Amino acid sequence: MGSLWFVRHQKRRCSRSLATAVGLLAFLSCLVAGPARGAEIERMYRSAYHLGMGDTGVAFARGSDAVFYNPAGIALSTPLLVEVSVLSPQIEVARSSENLYREIESGKDPVEVASGAKGQQQFLAVQNYTGVVFNRAAMGIFQRGQLDAYLGNNVLNGLPMAELGSAVFVGAHLSYAKPFAEQFFLGVNVKVVQKARSRLEMDALEAQNLESDSLKSVFDRVVERGAGVGADVGAIYRTDSKTRLSIGAVARNLGMSYHWALEKDAPLPDPEPAVVDIGLSIEPETRKSRSRLAADFRDVFDEMGESSFKRLHLGAELSFQDAVGGSIGLNQGYLTYGGFVNVKIVRIEAGVFAEEFGDYPGHRQSKRAYGRVGIGWYE
Repeated sequence: MGSLWFVRHQKRRCSRSLATAVGLLAFLSCLVAGPARGAEIERMYRSAYHLGMGDTGVAFARGSDAVFYNPAGIALSTPLLVEVSVLSPQIEVARSSENLYREIESGKDPVEVASGAKGQQQFLAVQNYTGVVFNRAAMGIFQRGQLDAYLGNNVLNGLPMAELGSAVFVGAHLSYAKPFAEQFFLGVNVKVVQKARSRLEMDALEAQNLESDSLKSVFDRVVERGAGVGADVGAIYRTDSKTRLSIGAVARNLGMSYHWALEKDAPLPDPEPAVVDIGLSIEPETRKSRSRLAADFRDVFDEMGESSFKRLHLGAELSFQDAVGGSIGLNQGYLTYGGFVNVKIVRIEAGVFAEEFGDYPGHRQSKRAYGRVGIGWYE
């Protein structure tokens, strides 16, 4: 009889968990207004720790990472003071860009170097976060700049051409999260952001006909600058079973439009697409170790018009006493690897992953390495 009662009890709990997740997803979908199709999202923040796990994190992110992946995760931590990040510089660089830099430094002919880089996606991003995270609230400032370039051929005239893009974010946030009945967590993140972005396509003939002052005016015309306010709203439901199943959902970039121009006559950037992400994780623990399996599905309602394969993220992790750990995952169908070392006042994270810059997986794969060094206090 006891075994039968236990089975029935577990079935009822699973049914309640599923109903909670479905209701939560429906609620968040109501917060996302209208379709906003366009290019791939230019991210305000990426976590080196989560990149190693295929960039999953909607259901389990904590500390400052939770601010950007799911603000409800701020309430998952129990200590009053969770994190103090004085500096946390991070870099992401494409392997092709590393090779390009070495060739330029070796003194090779620029034309030869450019010819060898044709068809390769160049990418570089730098990022920093400074802030403090408690077990209910967080505040901080963040900066991220990224530059991408692609050399190919103009499909109309066959001439060599370059696609250049950049995005710079500078912002501040205030976040709050609260647990309900020790299993349900809600969180909100309000952010004030300044953004500058540019996109430029030019073939060899167009570049040849431009003088240096004309080229500068072209760049000035394509740079968009603006400031705005937006919010993220997230929730996590966590069972109290031994596997610690967590289900998370977050609506990001609600109302994130750039209304205030930073320079006279400068065009404003387009609004950040409001999207809903969902995720789940299983987290068995022992006294000294923790393992995790996670899966995220980004942009549930396909606001960006990308393939489902590009929006799927999978990850796994094994760590010991939260001091050292390793991870593996799939990001947009490409393998990721990562690891971290945490000595409380210094946290180091590094790994490799790949990103898809094309219209479908395998179109324009960009293999990258990343690393972050955090200085402060970490849970």
